[in-house]
Amino acid sequence: MSPPEKQNTQGLLQYLSRTQAEIAEKFEIIERREKERLQSKGCFVNHPIAHARNRWTRAMPFANNRVHLRNTPFDYINASPIDIGSLKHIATQNPTSINDFWRMTWDENSNSIIMLMPVNGNGEDRCARYYPRDIGVIIKIGDFQITLLTKAVEHNCNTEVRELQVLHGDETRTVWHFAFLGWPDHGVPSDDDRRALLGLIKLSRHSLEDSIPRMVHCSAGCGRTGTFIALDYLLEELERGAFDGELEIDPVFETVDYLREKRVMMVQNVTQFGFIYHTLLWRWKDKHGIGEDIGTNLDYTSVLCGPTRKMKKSRWQGIPQRMSTSTDTGVESLTKPIPED
Repeated sequence: MSPPEKQNTQGLLQYLSRTQAEIAEKFEIIERREKERLQSKGCFVNHPIAHARNRWTRAMPFANNRVHLRNTPFDYINASPIDIGSLKHIATQNPTSINDFWRMTWDENSNSIIMLMPVNGNGEDRCARYYPRDIGVIIKIGDFQITLLTKAVEHNCNTEVRELQVLHGDETRTVWHFAFLGWPDHGVPSDDDRRALLGLIKLSRHSLEDSIPRMVHCSAGCGRTGTFIALDYLLEELERGAFDGELEIDPVFETVDYLREKRVMMVQNVTQFGFIYHTLLWRWKDKHGIGEDIGTNLDYTSVLCGPTRKMKKSRWQGIPQRMSTSTDTGVESLTKPIPED
């Protein structure tokens, strides 16, 4: 297990106010730690069928942290279970096998799918057509029958929300599909779409029941997917007051480093990494009623505790589930380059 990054015992704002250069330096540490983890032989499933089911080079689940398909001759699917705090997610790629995707959704008892990529681009389909586009239309995929019951655009979230009916055998379930429209390729959401993204995070939580994971996917299931999951967790911790008071560990660094232990390239580039810091800072200011003009030299102890009170120790001491990722099944280079996710 990578040791937590400890610094002077101060508040959350000292981490959220990092300069661009400091954020880049922390991201380089995360990149270096991942490269060190991947030096050990056997991180990934080394099998021709598994290779054929991977959409992109290197964007694969770790062999010891992957979803296993049930009742099938070969149980591999490119998907990683990620439990963080009280939240459960499954990070996955744009499906290569629609039947396997719905089998996983059914087997894992998920009732929500979050799509962070466009359906179309450059005049062609970008995303696998794993759900009906029009109300009342039924598509049959293997043993599954998918019907689109309702469709609406939540403008505050810049998200298309679909209610899907999934029939398998004699059982019918409802699955909610959230397609976020505001995340450009090779970038991060704009200020307006950042606010919409936070709305989507809250909206998607409303569909949850206890111990049910949300499916989250973009193209490779790493960059945008990792950024969403990191923000989902960090914002929940912020809202419940877990970061109030002193903090010995940078929660953004710790969270992204943990996600990299669960799936490669989660939060793929420094722009996405910085976006997490800036978004959490924006919500922190909003929570404490502070304007946009605060600077990095602000006396944050006076903001949180008054000028003479000592800050209490934060309830947040790190991620409960943090554990090492190391496996023994073989690594092999594939042929397609990884896109910016």
